Amino acid sequence: MPPDSDVCVVLVYPEALGTYGDRGNALALAHRARARQIGCRVVEVGLHDPVPRSGDVYLLGGGEDASMLLAWQQLVGDRGLVEAVARGAACFGVCAGYQLLSTEFAAPDGEVLEGLGLLDVRCGRLPGARAVGEVLAESEGIAGVGFLTGFENHQGDAHLGPRARPLGRLERGTGNGDRSTEGAVQDRVIGTYLHGPALVRNDRLADHLLELVVGELPTFEDEAVLRLRAERRAAARSGGWLRRRRRHVAVQPPSIRNELPVTESVPGPHRKQTRSATSAGSTSRLIGVRPSRTVSSTWSSGMPWERA
Repeated sequence: MPPDSDVCVVLVYPEALGTYGDRGNALALAHRARARQIGCRVVEVGLHDPVPRSGDVYLLGGGEDASMLLAWQQLVGDRGLVEAVARGAACFGVCAGYQLLSTEFAAPDGEVLEGLGLLDVRCGRLPGARAVGEVLAESEGIAGVGFLTGFENHQGDAHLGPRARPLGRLERGTGNGDRSTEGAVQDRVIGTYLHGPALVRNDRLADHLLELVVGELPTFEDEAVLRLRAERRAAARSGGWLRRRRRHVAVQPPSIRNELPVTESVPGPHRKQTRSATSAGSTSRLIGVRPSRTVSSTWSSGMPWERA
């Protein structure tokens, strides 16, 4: 990355791949970059927009079966993500995003579909009930990350080939479905079944993605994140998980929660045209992060930033 340039994080199809607060992974990267005085911008790519080839880190979240298939059709036809990774970009996929990065995955009707091939992983379907609950694993695929926590809710498994290595070794949870491993790492691509958002709960994993772009980072310890990690590890070991009355929602520590984004308007029939992240007329959004003067004391299950 050229000196004095911002890290460009590309959030791919968040309206289709954004369950359980996975959009918060982009917010976590921006937060941890800014803590080191590193500029960071987030490009949010709409489902029918071209994926920019020039990003530094690409994020794919989870999604329901129908949304995942829509995203798959777009990604296969667009090829922008594949070209960006071939160019040297980093990529992080969660749940449905993990399966899309694989060589193949199983559709709801059992049909085997060809993935993007960025991870040497074959994804099928778990027998029996869905895997739902807290996950605890010890990082194995990336040095220095430490223990990993997250929330899983999936029916998929993952069978790693020789070019991929496990992201973590399971202590609690289902993970890849082999009773042993969670996620996969291959070169600059990472896949996992961990929601949470994963890069909020696992700060050193977020730092690893940033270091792939900017090199070694100075130490930054976020006390709120450390407390969250300890609490989630204890919850996983006790056999419980975070419950909310309506549904599971992502928990963001106050230091990240207190940063709200700034979005640019989407060019459209009744909107003022503003600078686009990609080509003219695109509905991709360029998002910066700045401290907010007033923030609610309770994290909402809504979107981490305002949609234009």
